[in-house]
Formats: sequence, structure tokens, C-alpha cells
Amino acid sequence: MTHKKPITITTALTALVILAGISFSGASQTYAKYRVQGKHKHALVNHRVKGKNLTLAKAAKIKEEREADAPDSASYAQWFENHKDLVTGTIPNGLTHSWHEHDLMMLASKSASPLSGPPIDTVNSLGPFTQGGRTRAVLVSAADPSDNTFFAGGVSGGLWKSTDRGNNWVPINDQAENLTVTCITQSPFNSNIIYYGTGEGNRPLGDGLFKSTDGGTNFTHVTPTNFPTRSWAIAYSQRDANTVYDGTWAGLWSTTDGGTTWNNLIVGGTTSGDIGDILTFPTGYGPDNHISPVLVAKKSVGLFYYNGSSYVQITSTAFPASFGLVNLANCKTAPNMVYAIFTTSTGGAVGAVCKSTDGGDNWTACTTPTNLGTTYGFYTLMIGVNPYNSNMVCCGAVGAQYSSDAGSTWQWMGTSTF
Repeated sequence: MTHKKPITITTALTALVILAGISFSGASQTYAKYRVQGKHKHALVNHRVKGKNLTLAKAAKIKEEREADAPDSASYAQWFENHKDLVTGTIPNGLTHSWHEHDLMMLASKSASPLSGPPIDTVNSLGPFTQGGRTRAVLVSAADPSDNTFFAGGVSGGLWKSTDRGNNWVPINDQAENLTVTCITQSPFNSNIIYYGTGEGNRPLGDGLFKSTDGGTNFTHVTPTNFPTRSWAIAYSQRDANTVYDGTWAGLWSTTDGGTTWNNLIVGGTTSGDIGDILTFPTGYGPDNHISPVLVAKKSVGLFYYNGSSYVQITSTAFPASFGLVNLANCKTAPNMVYAIFTTSTGGAVGAVCKSTDGGDNWTACTTPTNLGTTYGFYTLMIGVNPYNSNMVCCGAVGAQYSSDAGSTWQWMGTSTF
């Protein structure tokens, strides 16, 4: 059985917020999806018929145009999936050219709204409003194909669940021995399996990790008594159904037997130190020629990948010379398109945003968003990428901004500055 990959957001907001009326897609990809669903079949038939009579010169011209229209290699898989013929699995001759001409026509007539979607300037608060403390962890459950089921974790209010897209919430596992929920993940192999981590900063300490095998109805404590009391990030392996990683204030931990036993791993020469974020990759993606299943961010130190025997640090001139917390995100349909956001060394403000198109081996600096707040970056840092458009990325600290051009320019999510 194929399971939909869950969408996980780990941040520190005062409440769970969902952007109203937003299509998280770029112009060409939004319209490509519309064409596939609506007029795609007719276009495919027309261009297949025309393709039979193409001269070699015309075919070469179309090939040239099609290649020019394609994105860089990191985004190619996502682009191809949005454009291919669902019957033959290939892109019909001439179709890309027609789409491009149509896009230009729409833009010229100032009717581009169906292509680009509305701006991200409206944010609705969905709660839960009585959970106690900040909402630190959010999961859109893969068990619900309509994306109606959300989980939200408060730093002092426990885990909450909504089955109607945030209109109503109920507490889950409310009698647990610890209600300081900080991170959450769901198995990509079995959507009934969910883990959440506990404990943060100066708030009440946590009690390790909790696991559900029934879709989030019941949870049991699964970590030993010597497990760290503060978990910052948790990530399920996309290659092995029994492997889970947990980033804590006392190093990186993992299980390879479904939570029965846990191991403290060496990252940067030590088993200690703050692990601020973890990013896992499916087979065929990731650092070191796609070998590594995981990318790890260690506070004030840098990024590391697993080469099969140890965790190796990634160096890049794109990274700031000094920094504090680092958070990571990538695109579901183009997993090698990875973004990293860094706070300054004091941890208060956003200091840099960088991106990689090869899973984390090589990095370039993006434009750094400004006025996101000079305090609490260590407390509220977040970054996320549109699952279907690797150029659309959101980031924030006290405030939040988004980019639709892979970090070249930034716009406010809302109209306020901080």
C-alpha cells in the first residue's frame, strides 16, 4: 500500500495558523495542474496528432524550447510530473511551447491571477485557543486524504487534534505524564504510527518521546529514563520503517527497532550538543551522491550528513561565519531542493538563508529577509517549502515572510513588520 507523506511543521507560534485562500504554487505549476485536471486531455490529443507530421527541423526547435522551459536539475522531477502525459508518461511534442504561449498571453492581458494565485497577505488563526502555551508542533495527517486532520502540540498544553481543518479541537492523551509537546512526526510507511517529543527551554522539562500505533488516539512512552528531557526535532526515516531520529539538547538519538531501544549518536565528534533540526530523504535523494538518509543541524556548529559510518560536517562559504540555531526544510516533490535558515550567533535575529539543489552537498546564499524580529529567533525560528513548488518558501521568527523565487526576494505574510 502506498501512503501519502505527512506534512510536518515545527515552529513556535502563539497559535496554529493556516493561510486563507492561498495556492502555494508558482504560476506555471499552478496552471499546469489545472490543465491536467481540466483541459489536459484535449491538448494532449491535439499535439499527438500534430506531432506525427513534424519535420526534423520543427522537432528540433520544439526540443530546444522544451529544454529551455525546464527548471534546473533539482526541480526537474517535480516539473516533469506536473507536465507529463498521464497515459504515455512523456511530455508530448509541442505542448510545452503551447503552454508557454498561453502563459504569455495571460500575462499580457493582465489576467494572470489563475496562474499565480492570490498573495499571501491574509492569515487566519485556527487555534487551538485553550491549549496552554505556544503551539510548537503541527502535523497534517497523511491518514486523511482530504487533509482535514491536524495535530497541534502546545509547550504546556499537550497534544490536540482537529478533524475539520481547525474548526474544532479535542485534547489527545491529556492524562500523559508530560504535556510539553515540542515536535511531532508520522511514519511514511504506516500512517497509524505517530511520535511526539516533549520538553523545552525554561518551560517544564520533558519526558522523552511518545508513540501511537492507532493513528493518534492513544500514546505510550517509548524512551528510557536516561533519555534527554528536551526534544527539539523528530523525524521519521523515509528509507526504513523502524528508524526514527530525535534531536535533543543532549545530542542526536535514534531507534532502529521501532522505539524499543535508543542510541546516542556521535555528531561533530561528540554525543552532546543541541540538535536543532533533522531532515530525512527518500532513496535516491540526499547528500553525498544521494547516499545519506539524513541531514542534521547542530546549533552553533553546522550541518552534518551520514556517510554510512559516521556523521560528516558540510562546509560552505555560503554559510555565515558564526550562527546559532539552524532549521531545515525541503520540497516533497523535489527533495534535493533544501533550504536552511540561520539565526545570528546571539540567537535573536535571522542572520541568513541558504539553499542547496543537490540535497545539501553544495550551498548558495539567498537574500536574507529583514525585520523578522531582533529577539526570540532562537525561540520561534521556522522555515517551510511548498510541497509542489520548490521555489515557494516561507520563513520567520517573530514575523514571517515568503519567497516565490527561491529566496531571491521576500514578501510579508501579512502586512506588518517587526
